[in-house]
This record gives sequence, structure tokens and C-alpha cells, in this order.
Amino acid sequence: MNYENIFKKEEKRLEKLKQYDLIELDLLTIEQVESLEIFVRYGTKAATTDFSAALGGIVSNYLAFEGINLSDRTGSWWTKSCDESNNIRTVGAAGFNEWNYINRRCSGCRPNLPFSSISKISSNKVKSINGILEVEFGEYPQWVCSKKLCEELEDLYSNNNLNKTGKVYTIDSRHYYEYLKDFEPQEHIEYEYNGKKYVRVKVNSYYDGRKFTFSNGEKYKDGDFVWISVSPIKWLVDEKSNIAITKNIIISGIQFNKRSNYTGDNFDEMNIKRFMDKYLLKEIMPDIINYKTNNEIKTEIRENTLESIIEEAKREMKEILGTDYSYILDEKTDSNYQKQLKK
Repeated sequence: MNYENIFKKEEKRLEKLKQYDLIELDLLTIEQVESLEIFVRYGTKAATTDFSAALGGIVSNYLAFEGINLSDRTGSWWTKSCDESNNIRTVGAAGFNEWNYINRRCSGCRPNLPFSSISKISSNKVKSINGILEVEFGEYPQWVCSKKLCEELEDLYSNNNLNKTGKVYTIDSRHYYEYLKDFEPQEHIEYEYNGKKYVRVKVNSYYDGRKFTFSNGEKYKDGDFVWISVSPIKWLVDEKSNIAITKNIIISGIQFNKRSNYTGDNFDEMNIKRFMDKYLLKEIMPDIINYKTNNEIKTEIRENTLESIIEEAKREMKEILGTDYSYILDEKTDSNYQKQLKK
């Protein structure tokens, strides 16, 4: 066992975890939407992903900045500002300031975070035509597969021929009109096929059983199963304000809050914030689940270190005594060994 490599890997892992510890997802205020440079240059309209639409988000006929495809159709997204009637200020599909009832599920989420918290671990940094820095960080289910691939994946799924990655994505299983019911988490299992990752989603849309078109050009209705690919999340960066916000509306179907008790300064108590903290932040991380916990690493190091000491002692006993009395050492060390592992 190369202990130097173990410790080097652990150091790299801890360094990365330090970066992750700095990350906290938030929503913008309506004042930030009106003043940040990224919205002056890029506009306030945001495309709704297919995953968001499948979970109850609005899909309009407006298009996001420079949009020409079905994947550029916009939706409504939450801010964390409220009006005097306790309604939540939103940015509508046309990009204008609007409002929505606090317990509705058709507005979606564009999380933001301090760019400094991901600047060293984000990738594919490019400047768009309007000078806005765009980066990739994390991954999430976003766009529906082609009809052919959906059918292929469904056939593989039916015959239990898809590999699970061990990761899941959590949503609210409630229908968009179940305003008075509590959040009911539902997990979507991530599968791997030909090096790419997918989730199987049962459509639970805002369109109340009517068919609507996804970005692959196919029409679906509530109850249909679709396959959504997992892909990197794109973030727009306001460098002056050190804020990065998702380029698209990545999830809908989550109430801002069930009760109308938002005062503007108790955001941490709202359902949407709790969802981001408990589920979304963890689930957008592509490799966190592949890391061993600190305790697992420490136990592995202790086990291998103790085992190597014992083996070395056995060899020395045999060389000195000329006979293998290592069974004595096994009996003497076994209880101590177990005690050490518990520390």
C-alpha cells in the first residue's frame, strides 16, 4: 500500500471539499435583477429546461437572448422579493417584472452563488458575444433525448439492462395544482448508458393533461415517461458583483413556500431555500458522491497502517526465532486492533 499516494489523494479531496463548503445557493432580489450588468447585456428572459417543464414549469413562445430553437423557450422564475400582499416577485416569460402566489409551482428556479466560490472549480469559461462570462459548474438533468434514444433507453430500462450510477435527483412529487399539500420528495435514479447519464421522468406538467412540445420536437402529456440527459450547468457571471446565476431555469414544481408567511427577511425558512440547501446543492455536484467521507478515509489509512505493522512484526519474529509464531501476535493484537479502529 502506497501511503504517500493515499495522503496526497486525501489532501486533494479535502482541498476540493473546502471549495464546496464555501458554496451556498441563493435567489436574487428583484432589485438585483433590475441593476446587475448581466441582465443589462443579456436580458432577463431565461430558457426553461425540459426537466423543469416536465415538473410543472411554464413554457412560453418567447425566446431567450439569441434564441432560435425550442430549447430557448422561456419561463417564469422566482426572485426572493415579495410585495405588500405577500406575493412573490417573479421575472415572467417575456422578461418583465411580475408576481406569483407564494404556493404556486409553475415558476422555476435560477439559483445564484458567489462566483468566487466556484471560480477555481468551474470549467469551459468563455465570453459570449455580449461580453458576459459563461462557465460550467455541476450537472443536472436538463434536456429530453431524441425520440429514438428515448425508445432505446425505455427498452433497456424495461429489460433491466441499464446501470445505475448511485446518484439520484430529488423533486416534489405533488401536482402543480396541489397548493395546500406539503413537499413530498421523490427521487429520480440516474442511469449510465454509453458513457452518458440519464434520468427517467414521469411528466407532471402545468398543462393539465394537454400535450405540449419538448425541445426534441415531440409532444408529451401528463403521465408519459421521458428520458432526460444529465449535462453540465451553465452559469452567467456578473464579474463586478461576484455573482453567478444559472443561465436557464433548471427546476420547477417547487413552491416558494406553502404558507403565506414570507416577510422578505426570513428567506432561510422558505421551502424553496430549504430545498436548495438540502437537495439541490448536493445533487448538482457531479463527483461528491464518489468521494469517501473523512471517516472512511481515516479508517482505511488506520486499517492499512495497522495491518502493515502487524505483517512487518510477523516477518521479524520469524527471522529472529526461526519459527512462525505469528499466531501469537494475531491473538495479542486483535483486540487492540479493533479498539484502534473505533477511535
